Amino acid sequence: MRTQLVAFGILASSVVGLPVWADVIRFKDGTRLQGTIVKRTPTEVIVQFDYGKASFAPADIIEVIPEEPEAEEINETTAALLEEGRKSEAARMPEAEQQEVARTVSFAESMQAVALVGIFTEGGELGVGSGAVISPKGLIVTNAHVVGDAEYIGVLLPDSEGTISLEKSREYQARVLKTDVCYDLALLRVPIRTPNYLSFAADEDIRLGEEVRAIGNPLGFLTGSVSKGVISSVRTAKDMVGDQVVDALQKETGCQHLSGRVLGGFTMVQTDAAINPGNSGGPLLNSRNEIVGINSYLLGSGLGFAIHVKHVRQFVGVYKNE
Repeated sequence: MRTQLVAFGILASSVVGLPVWADVIRFKDGTRLQGTIVKRTPTEVIVQFDYGKASFAPADIIEVIPEEPEAEEINETTAALLEEGRKSEAARMPEAEQQEVARTVSFAESMQAVALVGIFTEGGELGVGSGAVISPKGLIVTNAHVVGDAEYIGVLLPDSEGTISLEKSREYQARVLKTDVCYDLALLRVPIRTPNYLSFAADEDIRLGEEVRAIGNPLGFLTGSVSKGVISSVRTAKDMVGDQVVDALQKETGCQHLSGRVLGGFTMVQTDAAINPGNSGGPLLNSRNEIVGINSYLLGSGLGFAIHVKHVRQFVGVYKNE
């Protein structure tokens, strides 16, 4: 759940004068236009052009070629060294192991890789969630329901001590690279290098009883909060609700393009770590500070669920190693 606020420092008064993205959007008829995707739903994609907004069917757009973020001088050297080290290490590894080089990240560093995501809708609603930084190039993964129908998305990043200040932290306008409402995932990019970022855990490393931590921004203003628990279970949608409910959800949520078998295999990591409103989109980390899931929702009392890292990895795809 994202938190709804009546007042927040990330207001749309900030919209004017913030960085403007301009991607190249390729259409199936061969047309290429420069613009920014500002909203996605299963039935509509709204693109902001210099001359105004236009609506397209999702099937009309075949590719979005993202603009590279500009590096801020303060982070450029650090990010370059990290990237060079990652490439050198990967080059020495067998090809099959080059998907993602394991990184050792301290708990303090992991706190610096969890963002606050604020949204402003056309109807004037404000909301706040969390996001996990997963790349030195400003990539942030969060929940699709956090982004929702946002007209504007602002991101606050932690300082060197892992602290976010609603009054003092610099705000960056984010754009949506892709969303998947069926898996409740969204991928954002901010126009800054992000040397502090998180890696994905291996699927087989998710074990029942393992200690985990949920990091996020509960209630929107309790920034950088941490709750501890264990992995209670790993469950598929079919395990949780049965085939009939999965079939009903498939029709009601606009996920008809997924087969019942695929949707029934959607896997969640259950934990007793507290996941409160505003924690949505933040990472669930193992003892090695790797992402085992993206926090999504809370059922009843003490039943938290995170989207299994295998779905997150597949959703992010080539963006992670670009």
